[in-house]
Amino acid sequence: MYTFYDGTAWSEPELVVNDPYEQQIAIDHYDRVHIIDREKLETGYKLVHYQKINDLWQGYI
Repeated sequence: MYTFYDGTAWSEPELVVNDPYEQQIAIDHYDRVHIIDREKLETGYKLVHYQKINDLWQGYI
């Protein structure tokens, strides 16, 4: 789940991944949020980098 505080109110929670496991979050110097998640795939565990682009969370291996 991801939510943020804009100085007045909290945003609605957003589900980023269905099965969160060992997630890390970072905010870069452009205030972009990056979430790194360890996900179990058919070929084993992989690190997936999530970033919100055009109001959609997109994950990249």
